Amino acid sequence: MEDKLKKLFEAARGEKPPVPSNTFADRVVSALSGCETETDTFFDLIGLTAQRLLIPAVALVVIGLATEFYFSPGMVGAPSDTAQLTEEWLFTLN
Repeated sequence: MEDKLKKLFEAARGEKPPVPSNTFADRVVSALSGCETETDTFFDLIGLTAQRLLIPAVALVVIGLATEFYFSPGMVGAPSDTAQLTEEWLFTLN
């Protein structure tokens, strides 16, 4: 078994090592840095921020609408009930 391993390693030492491609160094640097070589513009950063804020904003609107429909007895009185609750809340602060 050891003779086979010795022969295998001796044969491997005699082989010519593989040559990396011309773009190998560039690909390694970009992979290690974790970003592309191009810089992001101001509008790219705004677009990424808007994408991150979209789901929480939509969730907040949906939760607000759901609570409004849940706590209102009907669609006719919902705005007046909300106004009444707001006035009562404002008067309790005084």
